[in-house]
Amino acid sequence: MTAISARNLSKRFGHVVAVNDVTFEVEPRELLAIVGPSGCGKSTLLRCLNGLEMFDAGGVNVGDAGVSRAAISGHRAFERAVHPLRQRTGMVFQGFNLFGHLTVLQNVMLALRVVKKMPLRQAEQVAHEQLARVGLGDRAGYRPQQLSGGQQQRAAIARALATNPSVMLYDEPTSALDPTLVREVLLTMRRLHDEGVTQLIVTHEMRFAREAADRIMLLDAGKIAALMPTAEFFSHRGNAHIEKFLEPFRGVA
Repeated sequence: MTAISARNLSKRFGHVVAVNDVTFEVEPRELLAIVGPSGCGKSTLLRCLNGLEMFDAGGVNVGDAGVSRAAISGHRAFERAVHPLRQRTGMVFQGFNLFGHLTVLQNVMLALRVVKKMPLRQAEQVAHEQLARVGLGDRAGYRPQQLSGGQQQRAAIARALATNPSVMLYDEPTSALDPTLVREVLLTMRRLHDEGVTQLIVTHEMRFAREAADRIMLLDAGKIAALMPTAEFFSHRGNAHIEKFLEPFRGVA
């Protein structure tokens, strides 16, 4: 069974087609890097995959949970239908979105207590385990503002991991960070990949994509311009979309 898939997925904002008939599958344990020029639909695609955006056509499957837009009428019905998708995905955003009045431990525990209705002691144990997993075991009692940007993003990753998702989705997780802090977040995602966590990462970090991703998806104007193994992507010749996109990175990535 594929970990996550989309079939003929489309999303419009008025006259703008942000995601245009996108179809792909991601296998368990795979790390897929989603790249492309700004405004090409990368973030919108990610938000469609876990139902944060109500897509206009097509369908999404996460493990054994699936949603087909053709079978749904209205926003309320869509929200009900995508609930199983959200339970199976963890989302990490550009901003850290941590609550400043809570400790790091309490931030990680929040979804476990409120959404999962997990008993306090069990939620504390899970939160401690996930913080240790991302290298923040000694920061559980800190407030977010006491952490570096890289540490805050790792805390956000721990929070997403705490609900035991089948798939992790990242929307530009390093874009808000100082360059000196980017590496610690990327190393965390590489370690999760080594552990077998399925991950889809929207990123501009082409060096990371080249080193860590199993495959690369290139989006252009909302459509898949290329989807192939990483080594093939970076050595590919003859695809104008790939060559144009990679030109600024030659000698860097």
